Amino acid sequence: LLSLRISPASLADSTAADQTIGRRDQQALRLCISLIRPVSMFDGMYAAELSMTAEALAARFGTPYERAHSIIGRAVFGCYDRGTKRSESELLLQELAPHVERLGDAHATGDLLAGVAYSHALSCRWNEVVDAVKASVQSYQSIPESSGFDIAHTQWLRIWAYWHLGRWDSLFRISDTMFDDAVRRNDQFKQLVVTQAYGCCAWLGRDRVNELERLCDIEGRGRKQPTQLLDLFVLIATLQRMVYNGEYDEAWSEWKSLQSHVKRLPYRKMQFVRIACHSLGALIALHRRGGDPSSQADHRIARLIGRLRRERLACAELQANLYEGLHQSRQSVGGSQSRSDAARVYLHAAREQAADLGLLPFQLAAADALAQIDGDPAVGQLRDAMHLSL
Repeated sequence: LLSLRISPASLADSTAADQTIGRRDQQALRLCISLIRPVSMFDGMYAAELSMTAEALAARFGTPYERAHSIIGRAVFGCYDRGTKRSESELLLQELAPHVERLGDAHATGDLLAGVAYSHALSCRWNEVVDAVKASVQSYQSIPESSGFDIAHTQWLRIWAYWHLGRWDSLFRISDTMFDDAVRRNDQFKQLVVTQAYGCCAWLGRDRVNELERLCDIEGRGRKQPTQLLDLFVLIATLQRMVYNGEYDEAWSEWKSLQSHVKRLPYRKMQFVRIACHSLGALIALHRRGGDPSSQADHRIARLIGRLRRERLACAELQANLYEGLHQSRQSVGGSQSRSDAARVYLHAAREQAADLGLLPFQLAAADALAQIDGDPAVGQLRDAMHLSL
């Protein structure tokens, strides 16, 4: 990739470039820019190629908006995984903000704020996502010829954020609004992002699983071999539905298919996808352990918890502590005090970490597990909180 550093001059208009630009170069640049975001949901590798091509063309021939757009796109790709490139890409978005503000272009502002929202989501900073998405959508909506796709491509991040934050009433409202709009416009992309992956939780949280299956044909579509990001969304929704129905053995078989594909490019470079996969795997494995309390089952759970810890991200660490606490508490059945004590340590840590990150479902799940260990009648806080949102 080109250097991640920018200077104000890189966004300045260039009359000379405008005068020498060829029609074919201009068409190629505009085509690349128009395709990058849609293609990213279907073919991540090709989208990255388009992004690099667009940036090279924009640097030579682009308008200030086109140059800003291409730099934002490059920064988002740089945020996919942990490490130096992510840190530099997040800094790049911050440096770009005053230059975009000077452009006075609502589309550029919407793009930048969408890029910021994606940077937060890719790092699982769910408490930071919602406001960035709202601001981005407001900018897009202020444009008379605003693109419905740009809005939908940003809005789905709020669905994931609301689920992780435990803002179920907001999840239900935005899902209903987006789905109704998708049906009215016959927008299949919007319907997919609002009903698949964590979007399906808006239906499961209201016990509308039959409606969800009828709308999206999850069972049939979720069992095809996933090849692109939207396919993975479908498979994640299938796993959520299976867990909801208590089909843990079937879910484990389906999860192994998900895991095999997450190991491939570009998904193995997308940290939030890896974490979602590890978390679902650990949850399913813990449920299955009730019928298979073997050393092999325990090793499987420990391996998945280890994968979460190796992500070296606060959100993943708290989930690892939660699942470790649940695992230790189930191993303590039969009177092992050391296991119970270990479970309390992990669950207390998970509850505090979740509170710090604003991740209410994990906080309440840890509190419920602690109450169960102690024989406290307060078990059911997570269930009760969800019911209050209905």
